[in-house]
Amino acid sequence: MQTRLLRFSYFLLHKLIRLRKDGNFKQPLRICSLLNTRPMMTKKHMLGGLMIACFSFLALSASAQKTVTVKGEVLDMNCYMAKGAHGAGHASCARMCLKGGAPAGLLTSDGKVYLLVENHDKSAPYEEARNHAADQVEITGTVENRGGVQALVVDNVKASGGSM
Repeated sequence: MQTRLLRFSYFLLHKLIRLRKDGNFKQPLRICSLLNTRPMMTKKHMLGGLMIACFSFLALSASAQKTVTVKGEVLDMNCYMAKGAHGAGHASCARMCLKGGAPAGLLTSDGKVYLLVENHDKSAPYEEARNHAADQVEITGTVENRGGVQALVVDNVKASGGSM
């Protein structure tokens, strides 16, 4: 296809040069209009726009929220972040701090920490998670990352009773 177009372009250029020597300028203008690549550029732009739309759709669908279930220990974030305190030895302090309004977190067996966040549509599961201070639980919800903070929006809580 490109070789045909290239040969045709050379043919038209040759005609253009030959017609100019004859003094006929209307004919070369008509030939130059045949070399107009605007329709081809429009197709390229349309294809580029279509590709951008497809990639945008894929990116948005990939970032859709997915429900996950995470197992771990419910933390009192004040004591954990300040002193690294957690576990059965810290249970009474964690309960007292969480009842006092300290933020709750979840420490998984692989060391990841999630800030527990209340689901605005249903707050009961979040309150239940706060009542399980220093206990092993399974929390179902959606993971959100904002400004370097990894949070778990609590949808469901189930006490698992195992140790970390």
